[in-house]
Amino acid sequence: WANINNNFIHSTINTILSGSKSKIFAGTFFGGLYRSDDNGSSWVAVNNGLSINGFTDGNINDIIENSAGYLFASAGYWESEVYRSTDGGENWEQSLGYSQTASSYIGSLAVNSDGDVYAGAYAKLMHSEDNGVNWTAINLPFTYEVAAVAVNPYGHIFVAAYTEGVYRSTDNGAAWSLIGFQNNWMKVLEINSNGVIFVGTDVGLFRSLDNGSNWTQITDFQIRDVTFDKNGFVYVSTDKVYRSTNNGDTWTEISTGLP
Repeated sequence: WANINNNFIHSTINTILSGSKSKIFAGTFFGGLYRSDDNGSSWVAVNNGLSINGFTDGNINDIIENSAGYLFASAGYWESEVYRSTDGGENWEQSLGYSQTASSYIGSLAVNSDGDVYAGAYAKLMHSEDNGVNWTAINLPFTYEVAAVAVNPYGHIFVAAYTEGVYRSTDNGAAWSLIGFQNNWMKVLEINSNGVIFVGTDVGLFRSLDNGSNWTQITDFQIRDVTFDKNGFVYVSTDKVYRSTNNGDTWTEISTGLP
């Protein structure tokens, strides 16, 4: 690993997006949003328009890009809102306001193959079918903040609710099924392009090969994040970074160069 923190004013990174047109975005903890156009060699702040109720606290919770090329960022720690950019992050406009959700924290965003956008709020999932112009609320079967939301290649929605379990909907949120983890602390929920589901808990990483019906524990250490590359390799972070080339059956530590 090589340090590519050039120009960051804050070193704690909440979220990273490898977007289209070779642009990389890094959202920080109270340090704003940054973009690199040269594979991380240099970074520039791209916060124009990211104002939370008239002020910017600089906390970027998540950032995603849909199939139409629109960027969406969840910003704000105490009162989160969702912002949209149509020009690669140069400018941002409010897409989903606090008054529409009354949710203190929107920590996770997701998109489906049609470009629909989902934002996890308190006890509900906000859904937009028109690139963030309009949003509708999908009620969830728990009264808790959403820790993570993900959509599989078939359009099935999965929601993790910290200690309340993981829920699945196969009908765009009309009905939900509890599929496990109601006694675990969860922060990570990711699905790869083949529909394999990974859930990170306080006791380790779990994997499902059958849409959440059955789970196999594949690590015994707490996971902070999971991501995938174009080859289908799985990467997880704890206090170290590990890579798996076989969907988590075996792991190789790749932390050389990290602090």
